[in-house]
Amino acid sequence: QKRHGALALWVAPLAEQPPKDPEVGVKGARWTFEGLPKGVLKQVRVTGSGSKIGQYDDVVCRWAVLDAAKMEVGSSGVFVWQVGQVLLGGDLVCVDVSAENDFSPLLAPALLSMVAGEVSYFVAEKENVMTPAALATLPPVGPDEDSYQAALQVEVLAVFPRKEVGEGCWTTRLEEGAVARSPVVGDEVSVLLSLWDGDDLEVQRVVGTAGDSLEQMPVEVFDATVMSMRPGELCRVDCAEQAFKVKLVSCKYYEDVSAAGDGSLVRTVLKEGTGGRPRIDGCTVQLSVVDEHGEKICHQFETGQGRAPADLERAVVKMRLGEECELRDRSTVPPVVRHLHLESFSNLNWATMSPEAKVAYGAHRKTMADELFKEGEVTAAVEKYRLVRGLLGPQGRKGFSPEVDVEAQRLVMLCDKNLSSCYLKLKKWTEARDCCDAVLAENPEDVKARFRRGQALMGMDDIFGAYTDLSRAAALLPDNKEVAGALAACERAKAKADDADTDFFKRAWGQLPAEKSE
Repeated sequence: QKRHGALALWVAPLAEQPPKDPEVGVKGARWTFEGLPKGVLKQVRVTGSGSKIGQYDDVVCRWAVLDAAKMEVGSSGVFVWQVGQVLLGGDLVCVDVSAENDFSPLLAPALLSMVAGEVSYFVAEKENVMTPAALATLPPVGPDEDSYQAALQVEVLAVFPRKEVGEGCWTTRLEEGAVARSPVVGDEVSVLLSLWDGDDLEVQRVVGTAGDSLEQMPVEVFDATVMSMRPGELCRVDCAEQAFKVKLVSCKYYEDVSAAGDGSLVRTVLKEGTGGRPRIDGCTVQLSVVDEHGEKICHQFETGQGRAPADLERAVVKMRLGEECELRDRSTVPPVVRHLHLESFSNLNWATMSPEAKVAYGAHRKTMADELFKEGEVTAAVEKYRLVRGLLGPQGRKGFSPEVDVEAQRLVMLCDKNLSSCYLKLKKWTEARDCCDAVLAENPEDVKARFRRGQALMGMDDIFGAYTDLSRAAALLPDNKEVAGALAACERAKAKADDADTDFFKRAWGQLPAEKSE
C-alpha cells in the first residue's frame, strides 16, 4: 500500500484517460488458452506493445466483470461468447501481480499474459472470475440453466517493472531511460539519490568498487540498482522499511583492459574510430599519448614483441584507426589518466611469409610465451601459445616442405602441452583436457600430457578417467613424487566413489536401511 501510494503521482494522469473501446480493436480475433489457467480463454481486443508483464511488476489497469451468454458456434465454426452487461468493477486500480487482490482471482494470471496498452477479454466460470462476496450477490442458477459464464475485461494502462536488487530490496521503474546499455562493474555513474520525500543528493561512483559507503543506502543495493537501469531512468527502491528515489543521470562507460581483469586499468572511447583493430601480435602501430601532465609522446612499436609499455599495448589492440580514448589507471590514488590516439597501424601479412619465416616467428613467440609463464603472466602466455598454434596449424602449414613441416608440428605440440599447463593453473579443465587430447593423438606415450589430462579430468570430477591416466603416468614415471601424490589423491576419491556406489545398490536391493535426513 505504501508503494502504491507513492506511485499516485504517476498514476493520477492515467485516471483522466478515457477507457479504450474494445469494439474498435481486433475484429474476428480467435480465443486462445496458452499460458492461462485451465478453463480460461482469452481474446485480445486491442493490441498493446512491449514485453509481457512480470510476476513481481506493479500494473495500473482498468478491470470489469461482464456477464457472458452461453457459448455458441459462430459462422466460422469457432466458439464465441456474447459479452453482456457489466456486473461489477470498471475502476482504475494499481495491482501487485505477485500478491492477492480483492478484485478478481483471475486478474493476476490474466495480467501475466498481457502487455502495456492491451485490452483483452478472459472468459471462464464465474466462480473463477468473481470473488465469493461478489458471487453472493448473483441470483442462483436455475435447474435448467448451465452455470454462469463471466468475462473479465482488462485494460493495461501502465506497467512499473519490479526487480529484486538485494535481500528484501526491490526496485520499481517509474520512468524509462535512454536506449543505451546499463552500467556494469567499472563504469562511472552520476546518480540523484534521496529518501522518497527528501532532497536529492548527487552521487558519483565507480560501480563495484570497494571502500565507498553511502549513508542513505547499502552500497551493494546501490550498485545492483544502477546496474539494472539505463541513463535517464527513474526508479523507486524499497529496502529495509525505507523508500528511496534513484535517478541515473549519466554513465561513463569503461572497458576493462587490465591484465588481471580486476578493473585496475580501464578505457573509455572519446572519439569513435573506423575499420578493424590492430592484431595482438605482429602489428606496427603509431600511437600518440598525452600523459597526466599534458605532455604529448609519440610511440611506434610492434605488438607482441614485449618492448612497448604493457598497459599501452593492451589498450591499443582494442582501438580502431583514428580512435581517441581515455586510459585510466585505477591502481594509483588518484588515478592516472592519459589520452590515446591511434594514428595508424599495419598488420603483418602472415600469408606472404615464407614457411621458414613462419616457423622462426612461431619459435620466437613460443619462447616469449615460456618467459611469460615463468613470470606468472599466464593469460598473456595463453595468447602467445594460441597464436603459434593458429599460425602453424594444419591450414597454416599448407605448402611446407617435409622438413619444415616436422619442425612446425613439433612447435605446435609443445604449445599444446604448455597450454594444458596454463589452463590447469587457470582451472579451465575442459580446455586443458582438449590440449592433452591433441598431444596424445600424436604420441599416446607422452607422459606429461597423460599426467596433465589426469589432473584436468580430476577437476572435471571424472574420477575413473583420471585414475586411468594417472596410473599410466605413474607407471611411466615411478619415481616422480608429484605424479605419485596426484595418483594417491585420485585413489582416495575413487575409493569414496566406489563406496557410495556400493551403498546405493545395496539400498536399491534392500540390503541397507535408507539414509535419514538430518
